[in-house]
Amino acid sequence: MKSLVKLGLIDDEFFELENLKGLLKGIPGYKVSFAVTDPKEGIKLARNFECDILMTDIEMDKLNGLIISEEMEKIGIPVIVCSAYEKYALDSINLSVAGYLVKPVKTLPLKDLLNKVKSKFIEPRKTSPGHSLNFVMLRTPDSFGSFKIYWIDIYYIEQIKNYTYLYSENQTFRERSTLEDWASKAPEELFIRVHNAIIVNFSYVTRIVGNNVELSNGKNLPLSYRYRKAFKEACNL
Repeated sequence: MKSLVKLGLIDDEFFELENLKGLLKGIPGYKVSFAVTDPKEGIKLARNFECDILMTDIEMDKLNGLIISEEMEKIGIPVIVCSAYEKYALDSINLSVAGYLVKPVKTLPLKDLLNKVKSKFIEPRKTSPGHSLNFVMLRTPDSFGSFKIYWIDIYYIEQIKNYTYLYSENQTFRERSTLEDWASKAPEELFIRVHNAIIVNFSYVTRIVGNNVELSNGKNLPLSYRYRKAFKEACNL
């Protein structure tokens, strides 16, 4: 079963969000991950990779949608902007946003544009090395900024209760998300699951010792019976 493409919606008019959500219910292959009237909240959710595609209004009291698109470009999330004013279309093109819709949004152009964006931005990530990106953006501790970390620099990723921890050589990064989220984003050619709560970077595996996987930094991680066979096959053991 193919996974649904997650959509994030931002519009400071509640009825516009409800209208868009209603239209999306009739378009298969997509699900609304979040719909918010506060642009800053939407940016925060998107930075936490709660959506694959972000749809935003342009003219909002708290933040301009074109500024939001610039922020999303930094972390590789395609943006579709919606506005009742066609004059913004040129600005959108100049910013290289994924697409532009004129309000009131209609089902057919919405469906066509979503499918085009999915084909251009989402599907290549699932088929090409590194999901088209060899890095991921993480939030700063104060949640107001973000920074880049390369997948190759992550030794392993572990979920502990409601948080996921990413371990590099000298640092540990904490994210409020699930391991499933990270397993779906991490490049398959680099990471493999060794435990319900752990995925590990192949590059740093040195050997299997009993029921543990040993990494080049000396760290020993549990290798559960459920994932042992697939792990050994992947390692040609």
